[in-house]
Amino acid sequence: MENKIATRVNLKRRGVVVENLVCGLCGKVEESSSHLFSVCKFIWQSNYDTASLGFLFKKTSRKLDAQTVTPPYIYSHTFHLSFAKHLIIISLIIISFCFPDRSMEMEAKTKPWLVLSLFLLAANCMQQCVHGKPRVSCLFIFGDSFSDNGNNNNRDTNAKSNYSPYGIDFSRGPTGRFTNGQTEADITAARLGFRDSIPPYANTSGSDIMEGVNYASAASGIRPETGSQRGDIISLEEQIQNHRDIYNRVVKKLGGSNKAKKYLSKCLYYMRTGTNDYYGNYFLPQVFSTSRDFTTDQYAQDLVRRYSRYLKTLHDKYGARKFLVFDLGRIGCTPYARATYARSRRCAEEVNDAALTFDRNLKSELERLNTNNLSADAKFMFVNTTTKLDTDPTSLGFTVVDTPCCPTQLNLSCIENGRPCRNRDQYVHWDGIHQTQAANEITADTTTDAINCLLIS
Repeated sequence: MENKIATRVNLKRRGVVVENLVCGLCGKVEESSSHLFSVCKFIWQSNYDTASLGFLFKKTSRKLDAQTVTPPYIYSHTFHLSFAKHLIIISLIIISFCFPDRSMEMEAKTKPWLVLSLFLLAANCMQQCVHGKPRVSCLFIFGDSFSDNGNNNNRDTNAKSNYSPYGIDFSRGPTGRFTNGQTEADITAARLGFRDSIPPYANTSGSDIMEGVNYASAASGIRPETGSQRGDIISLEEQIQNHRDIYNRVVKKLGGSNKAKKYLSKCLYYMRTGTNDYYGNYFLPQVFSTSRDFTTDQYAQDLVRRYSRYLKTLHDKYGARKFLVFDLGRIGCTPYARATYARSRRCAEEVNDAALTFDRNLKSELERLNTNNLSADAKFMFVNTTTKLDTDPTSLGFTVVDTPCCPTQLNLSCIENGRPCRNRDQYVHWDGIHQTQAANEITADTTTDAINCLLIS
């Protein structure tokens, strides 16, 4: 397993209730409720003294509910366990329940039967999940630096992050991810049940492509010129062209376009782009003329029109059917936007308003596509990324919202080999634009909810 859990963000902090958890092994909500959680709930609903379970969870309160006692690292959405480890953990819980120091009074005859019954129950639940497959056949990721995991590393551009301190909490160190650990796309892939992160297009080979490809490129955008001042980046149009290459390889592998499209129709298409069309285009008048050529309304309409055309290309030519399409959110509240566009450390509301205009147009266009009968099984899900991170971050344990964790150059990227903050779980932003892994976990909760709606609708 390549993903490393470095954050202390636990389930309660993310505000996730037990019934809505997605098992890191199964990746399915409906199975998690009959999983370890059913054992936890049985224990905590009993009349016995439960304080003896505290050693497992570093808790001592006698009034903890099932949500707070669920092991924070074991059942973090991005953590995978083997079947044996699942059973060991459940066995420890059962033993601590049945044989606490002196706190529980049960007749000697009852204890062994209870242990055996609970162990068999646990084994049965685990066995249902041990061979679980990902919830979708494959995952294709399009976008910018929020999702880039190495596509820019060997390109002639300064929009890259394959150096320290990026990746300080990632198992393989700096890989091209613009965060300290996992990106939101990494976390989403893990929650879907993929054992490894989706490989970057630059590194794909062989059967890797059958589980998906990550095409995202830092500094890129919807408009082809966006980010060009940063060097050789991969625009969304070029990312679609790269997908054509992968599509042709799938056709060859499966023996025909019909089989390829049928397979690819079961995949999920993760689309997160547009931020740089504002940061690195519209609000960069010294380089681009778009702010003089368009009003904010006109610009948003132009972007959405182009975006829609790319979505339909994926649908019409390459068999895509299930789309997750992200909004921009409050991009005027990043440390970069505060320092660059605002007169104080407050959010740059001009940028937020422009992004909101784009989001409204995008949502409306996706609704139109959903009712336009492109195909019976085509679904376009709009993902609203605004969470408590934006409205009430302190309730989630974040204490720093307007300053990046790492020292930055021009309020943007981390300075190479700069020393980042130690309390990374308390920072929303890792660098001038991108979130810490702790914050990505929160955003991923919204994505998970959207996926659940998309797959069951």
